Amino acid sequence: NPDVGEMDMASRTRALAHRLDLVGRNVFFNETWVPYEQRQNWLLDADCGVTTHFEHVETTFAFRTRVLDYLWTGLPIVTTDGDSFADLVAKERLGVVVPAEDPDALAAALERVLYDEDFTKSCRERVQLVRERYTWDTVLAPLVEFCRNPRPAADRLTGTGPLTVQRPLGAVGGTV
Repeated sequence: NPDVGEMDMASRTRALAHRLDLVGRNVFFNETWVPYEQRQNWLLDADCGVTTHFEHVETTFAFRTRVLDYLWTGLPIVTTDGDSFADLVAKERLGVVVPAEDPDALAAALERVLYDEDFTKSCRERVQLVRERYTWDTVLAPLVEFCRNPRPAADRLTGTGPLTVQRPLGAVGGTV
């Protein structure tokens, strides 16, 4: 269907990459999921990690684990604004955050991350520091501590009483 923008953009991108003779050298199209045990091969050959998404409620609450892979492999990151990782990238200067659906901003961000060597070097150095916050030992520490020292949640402490169903006014004998 030519009215479907995403498919049109994908076919136009492929056509341009072929016209410029970049396919298989500088541009690689992957048609399937990369098996988990092979993902590092793709990431370690990459120059940056990119994640883009539309502005949507799902974006706000998403935790994009691919960004953890970018941190793991030390990649500078280009990401769309609107989620917690975009906030981290901006705050820690790990790459460039762009507005959703802004191809000019995305192109400028990619150009900066791919060709500004000083910027890329500084991003990679900060990624090395920030990624330590996301190691298994670090992220599991609160859970391990809780398992060693379990305690009830605040709403389950003595004296708070059980949760009860609120009955509407005029209800008789617990029925409505």
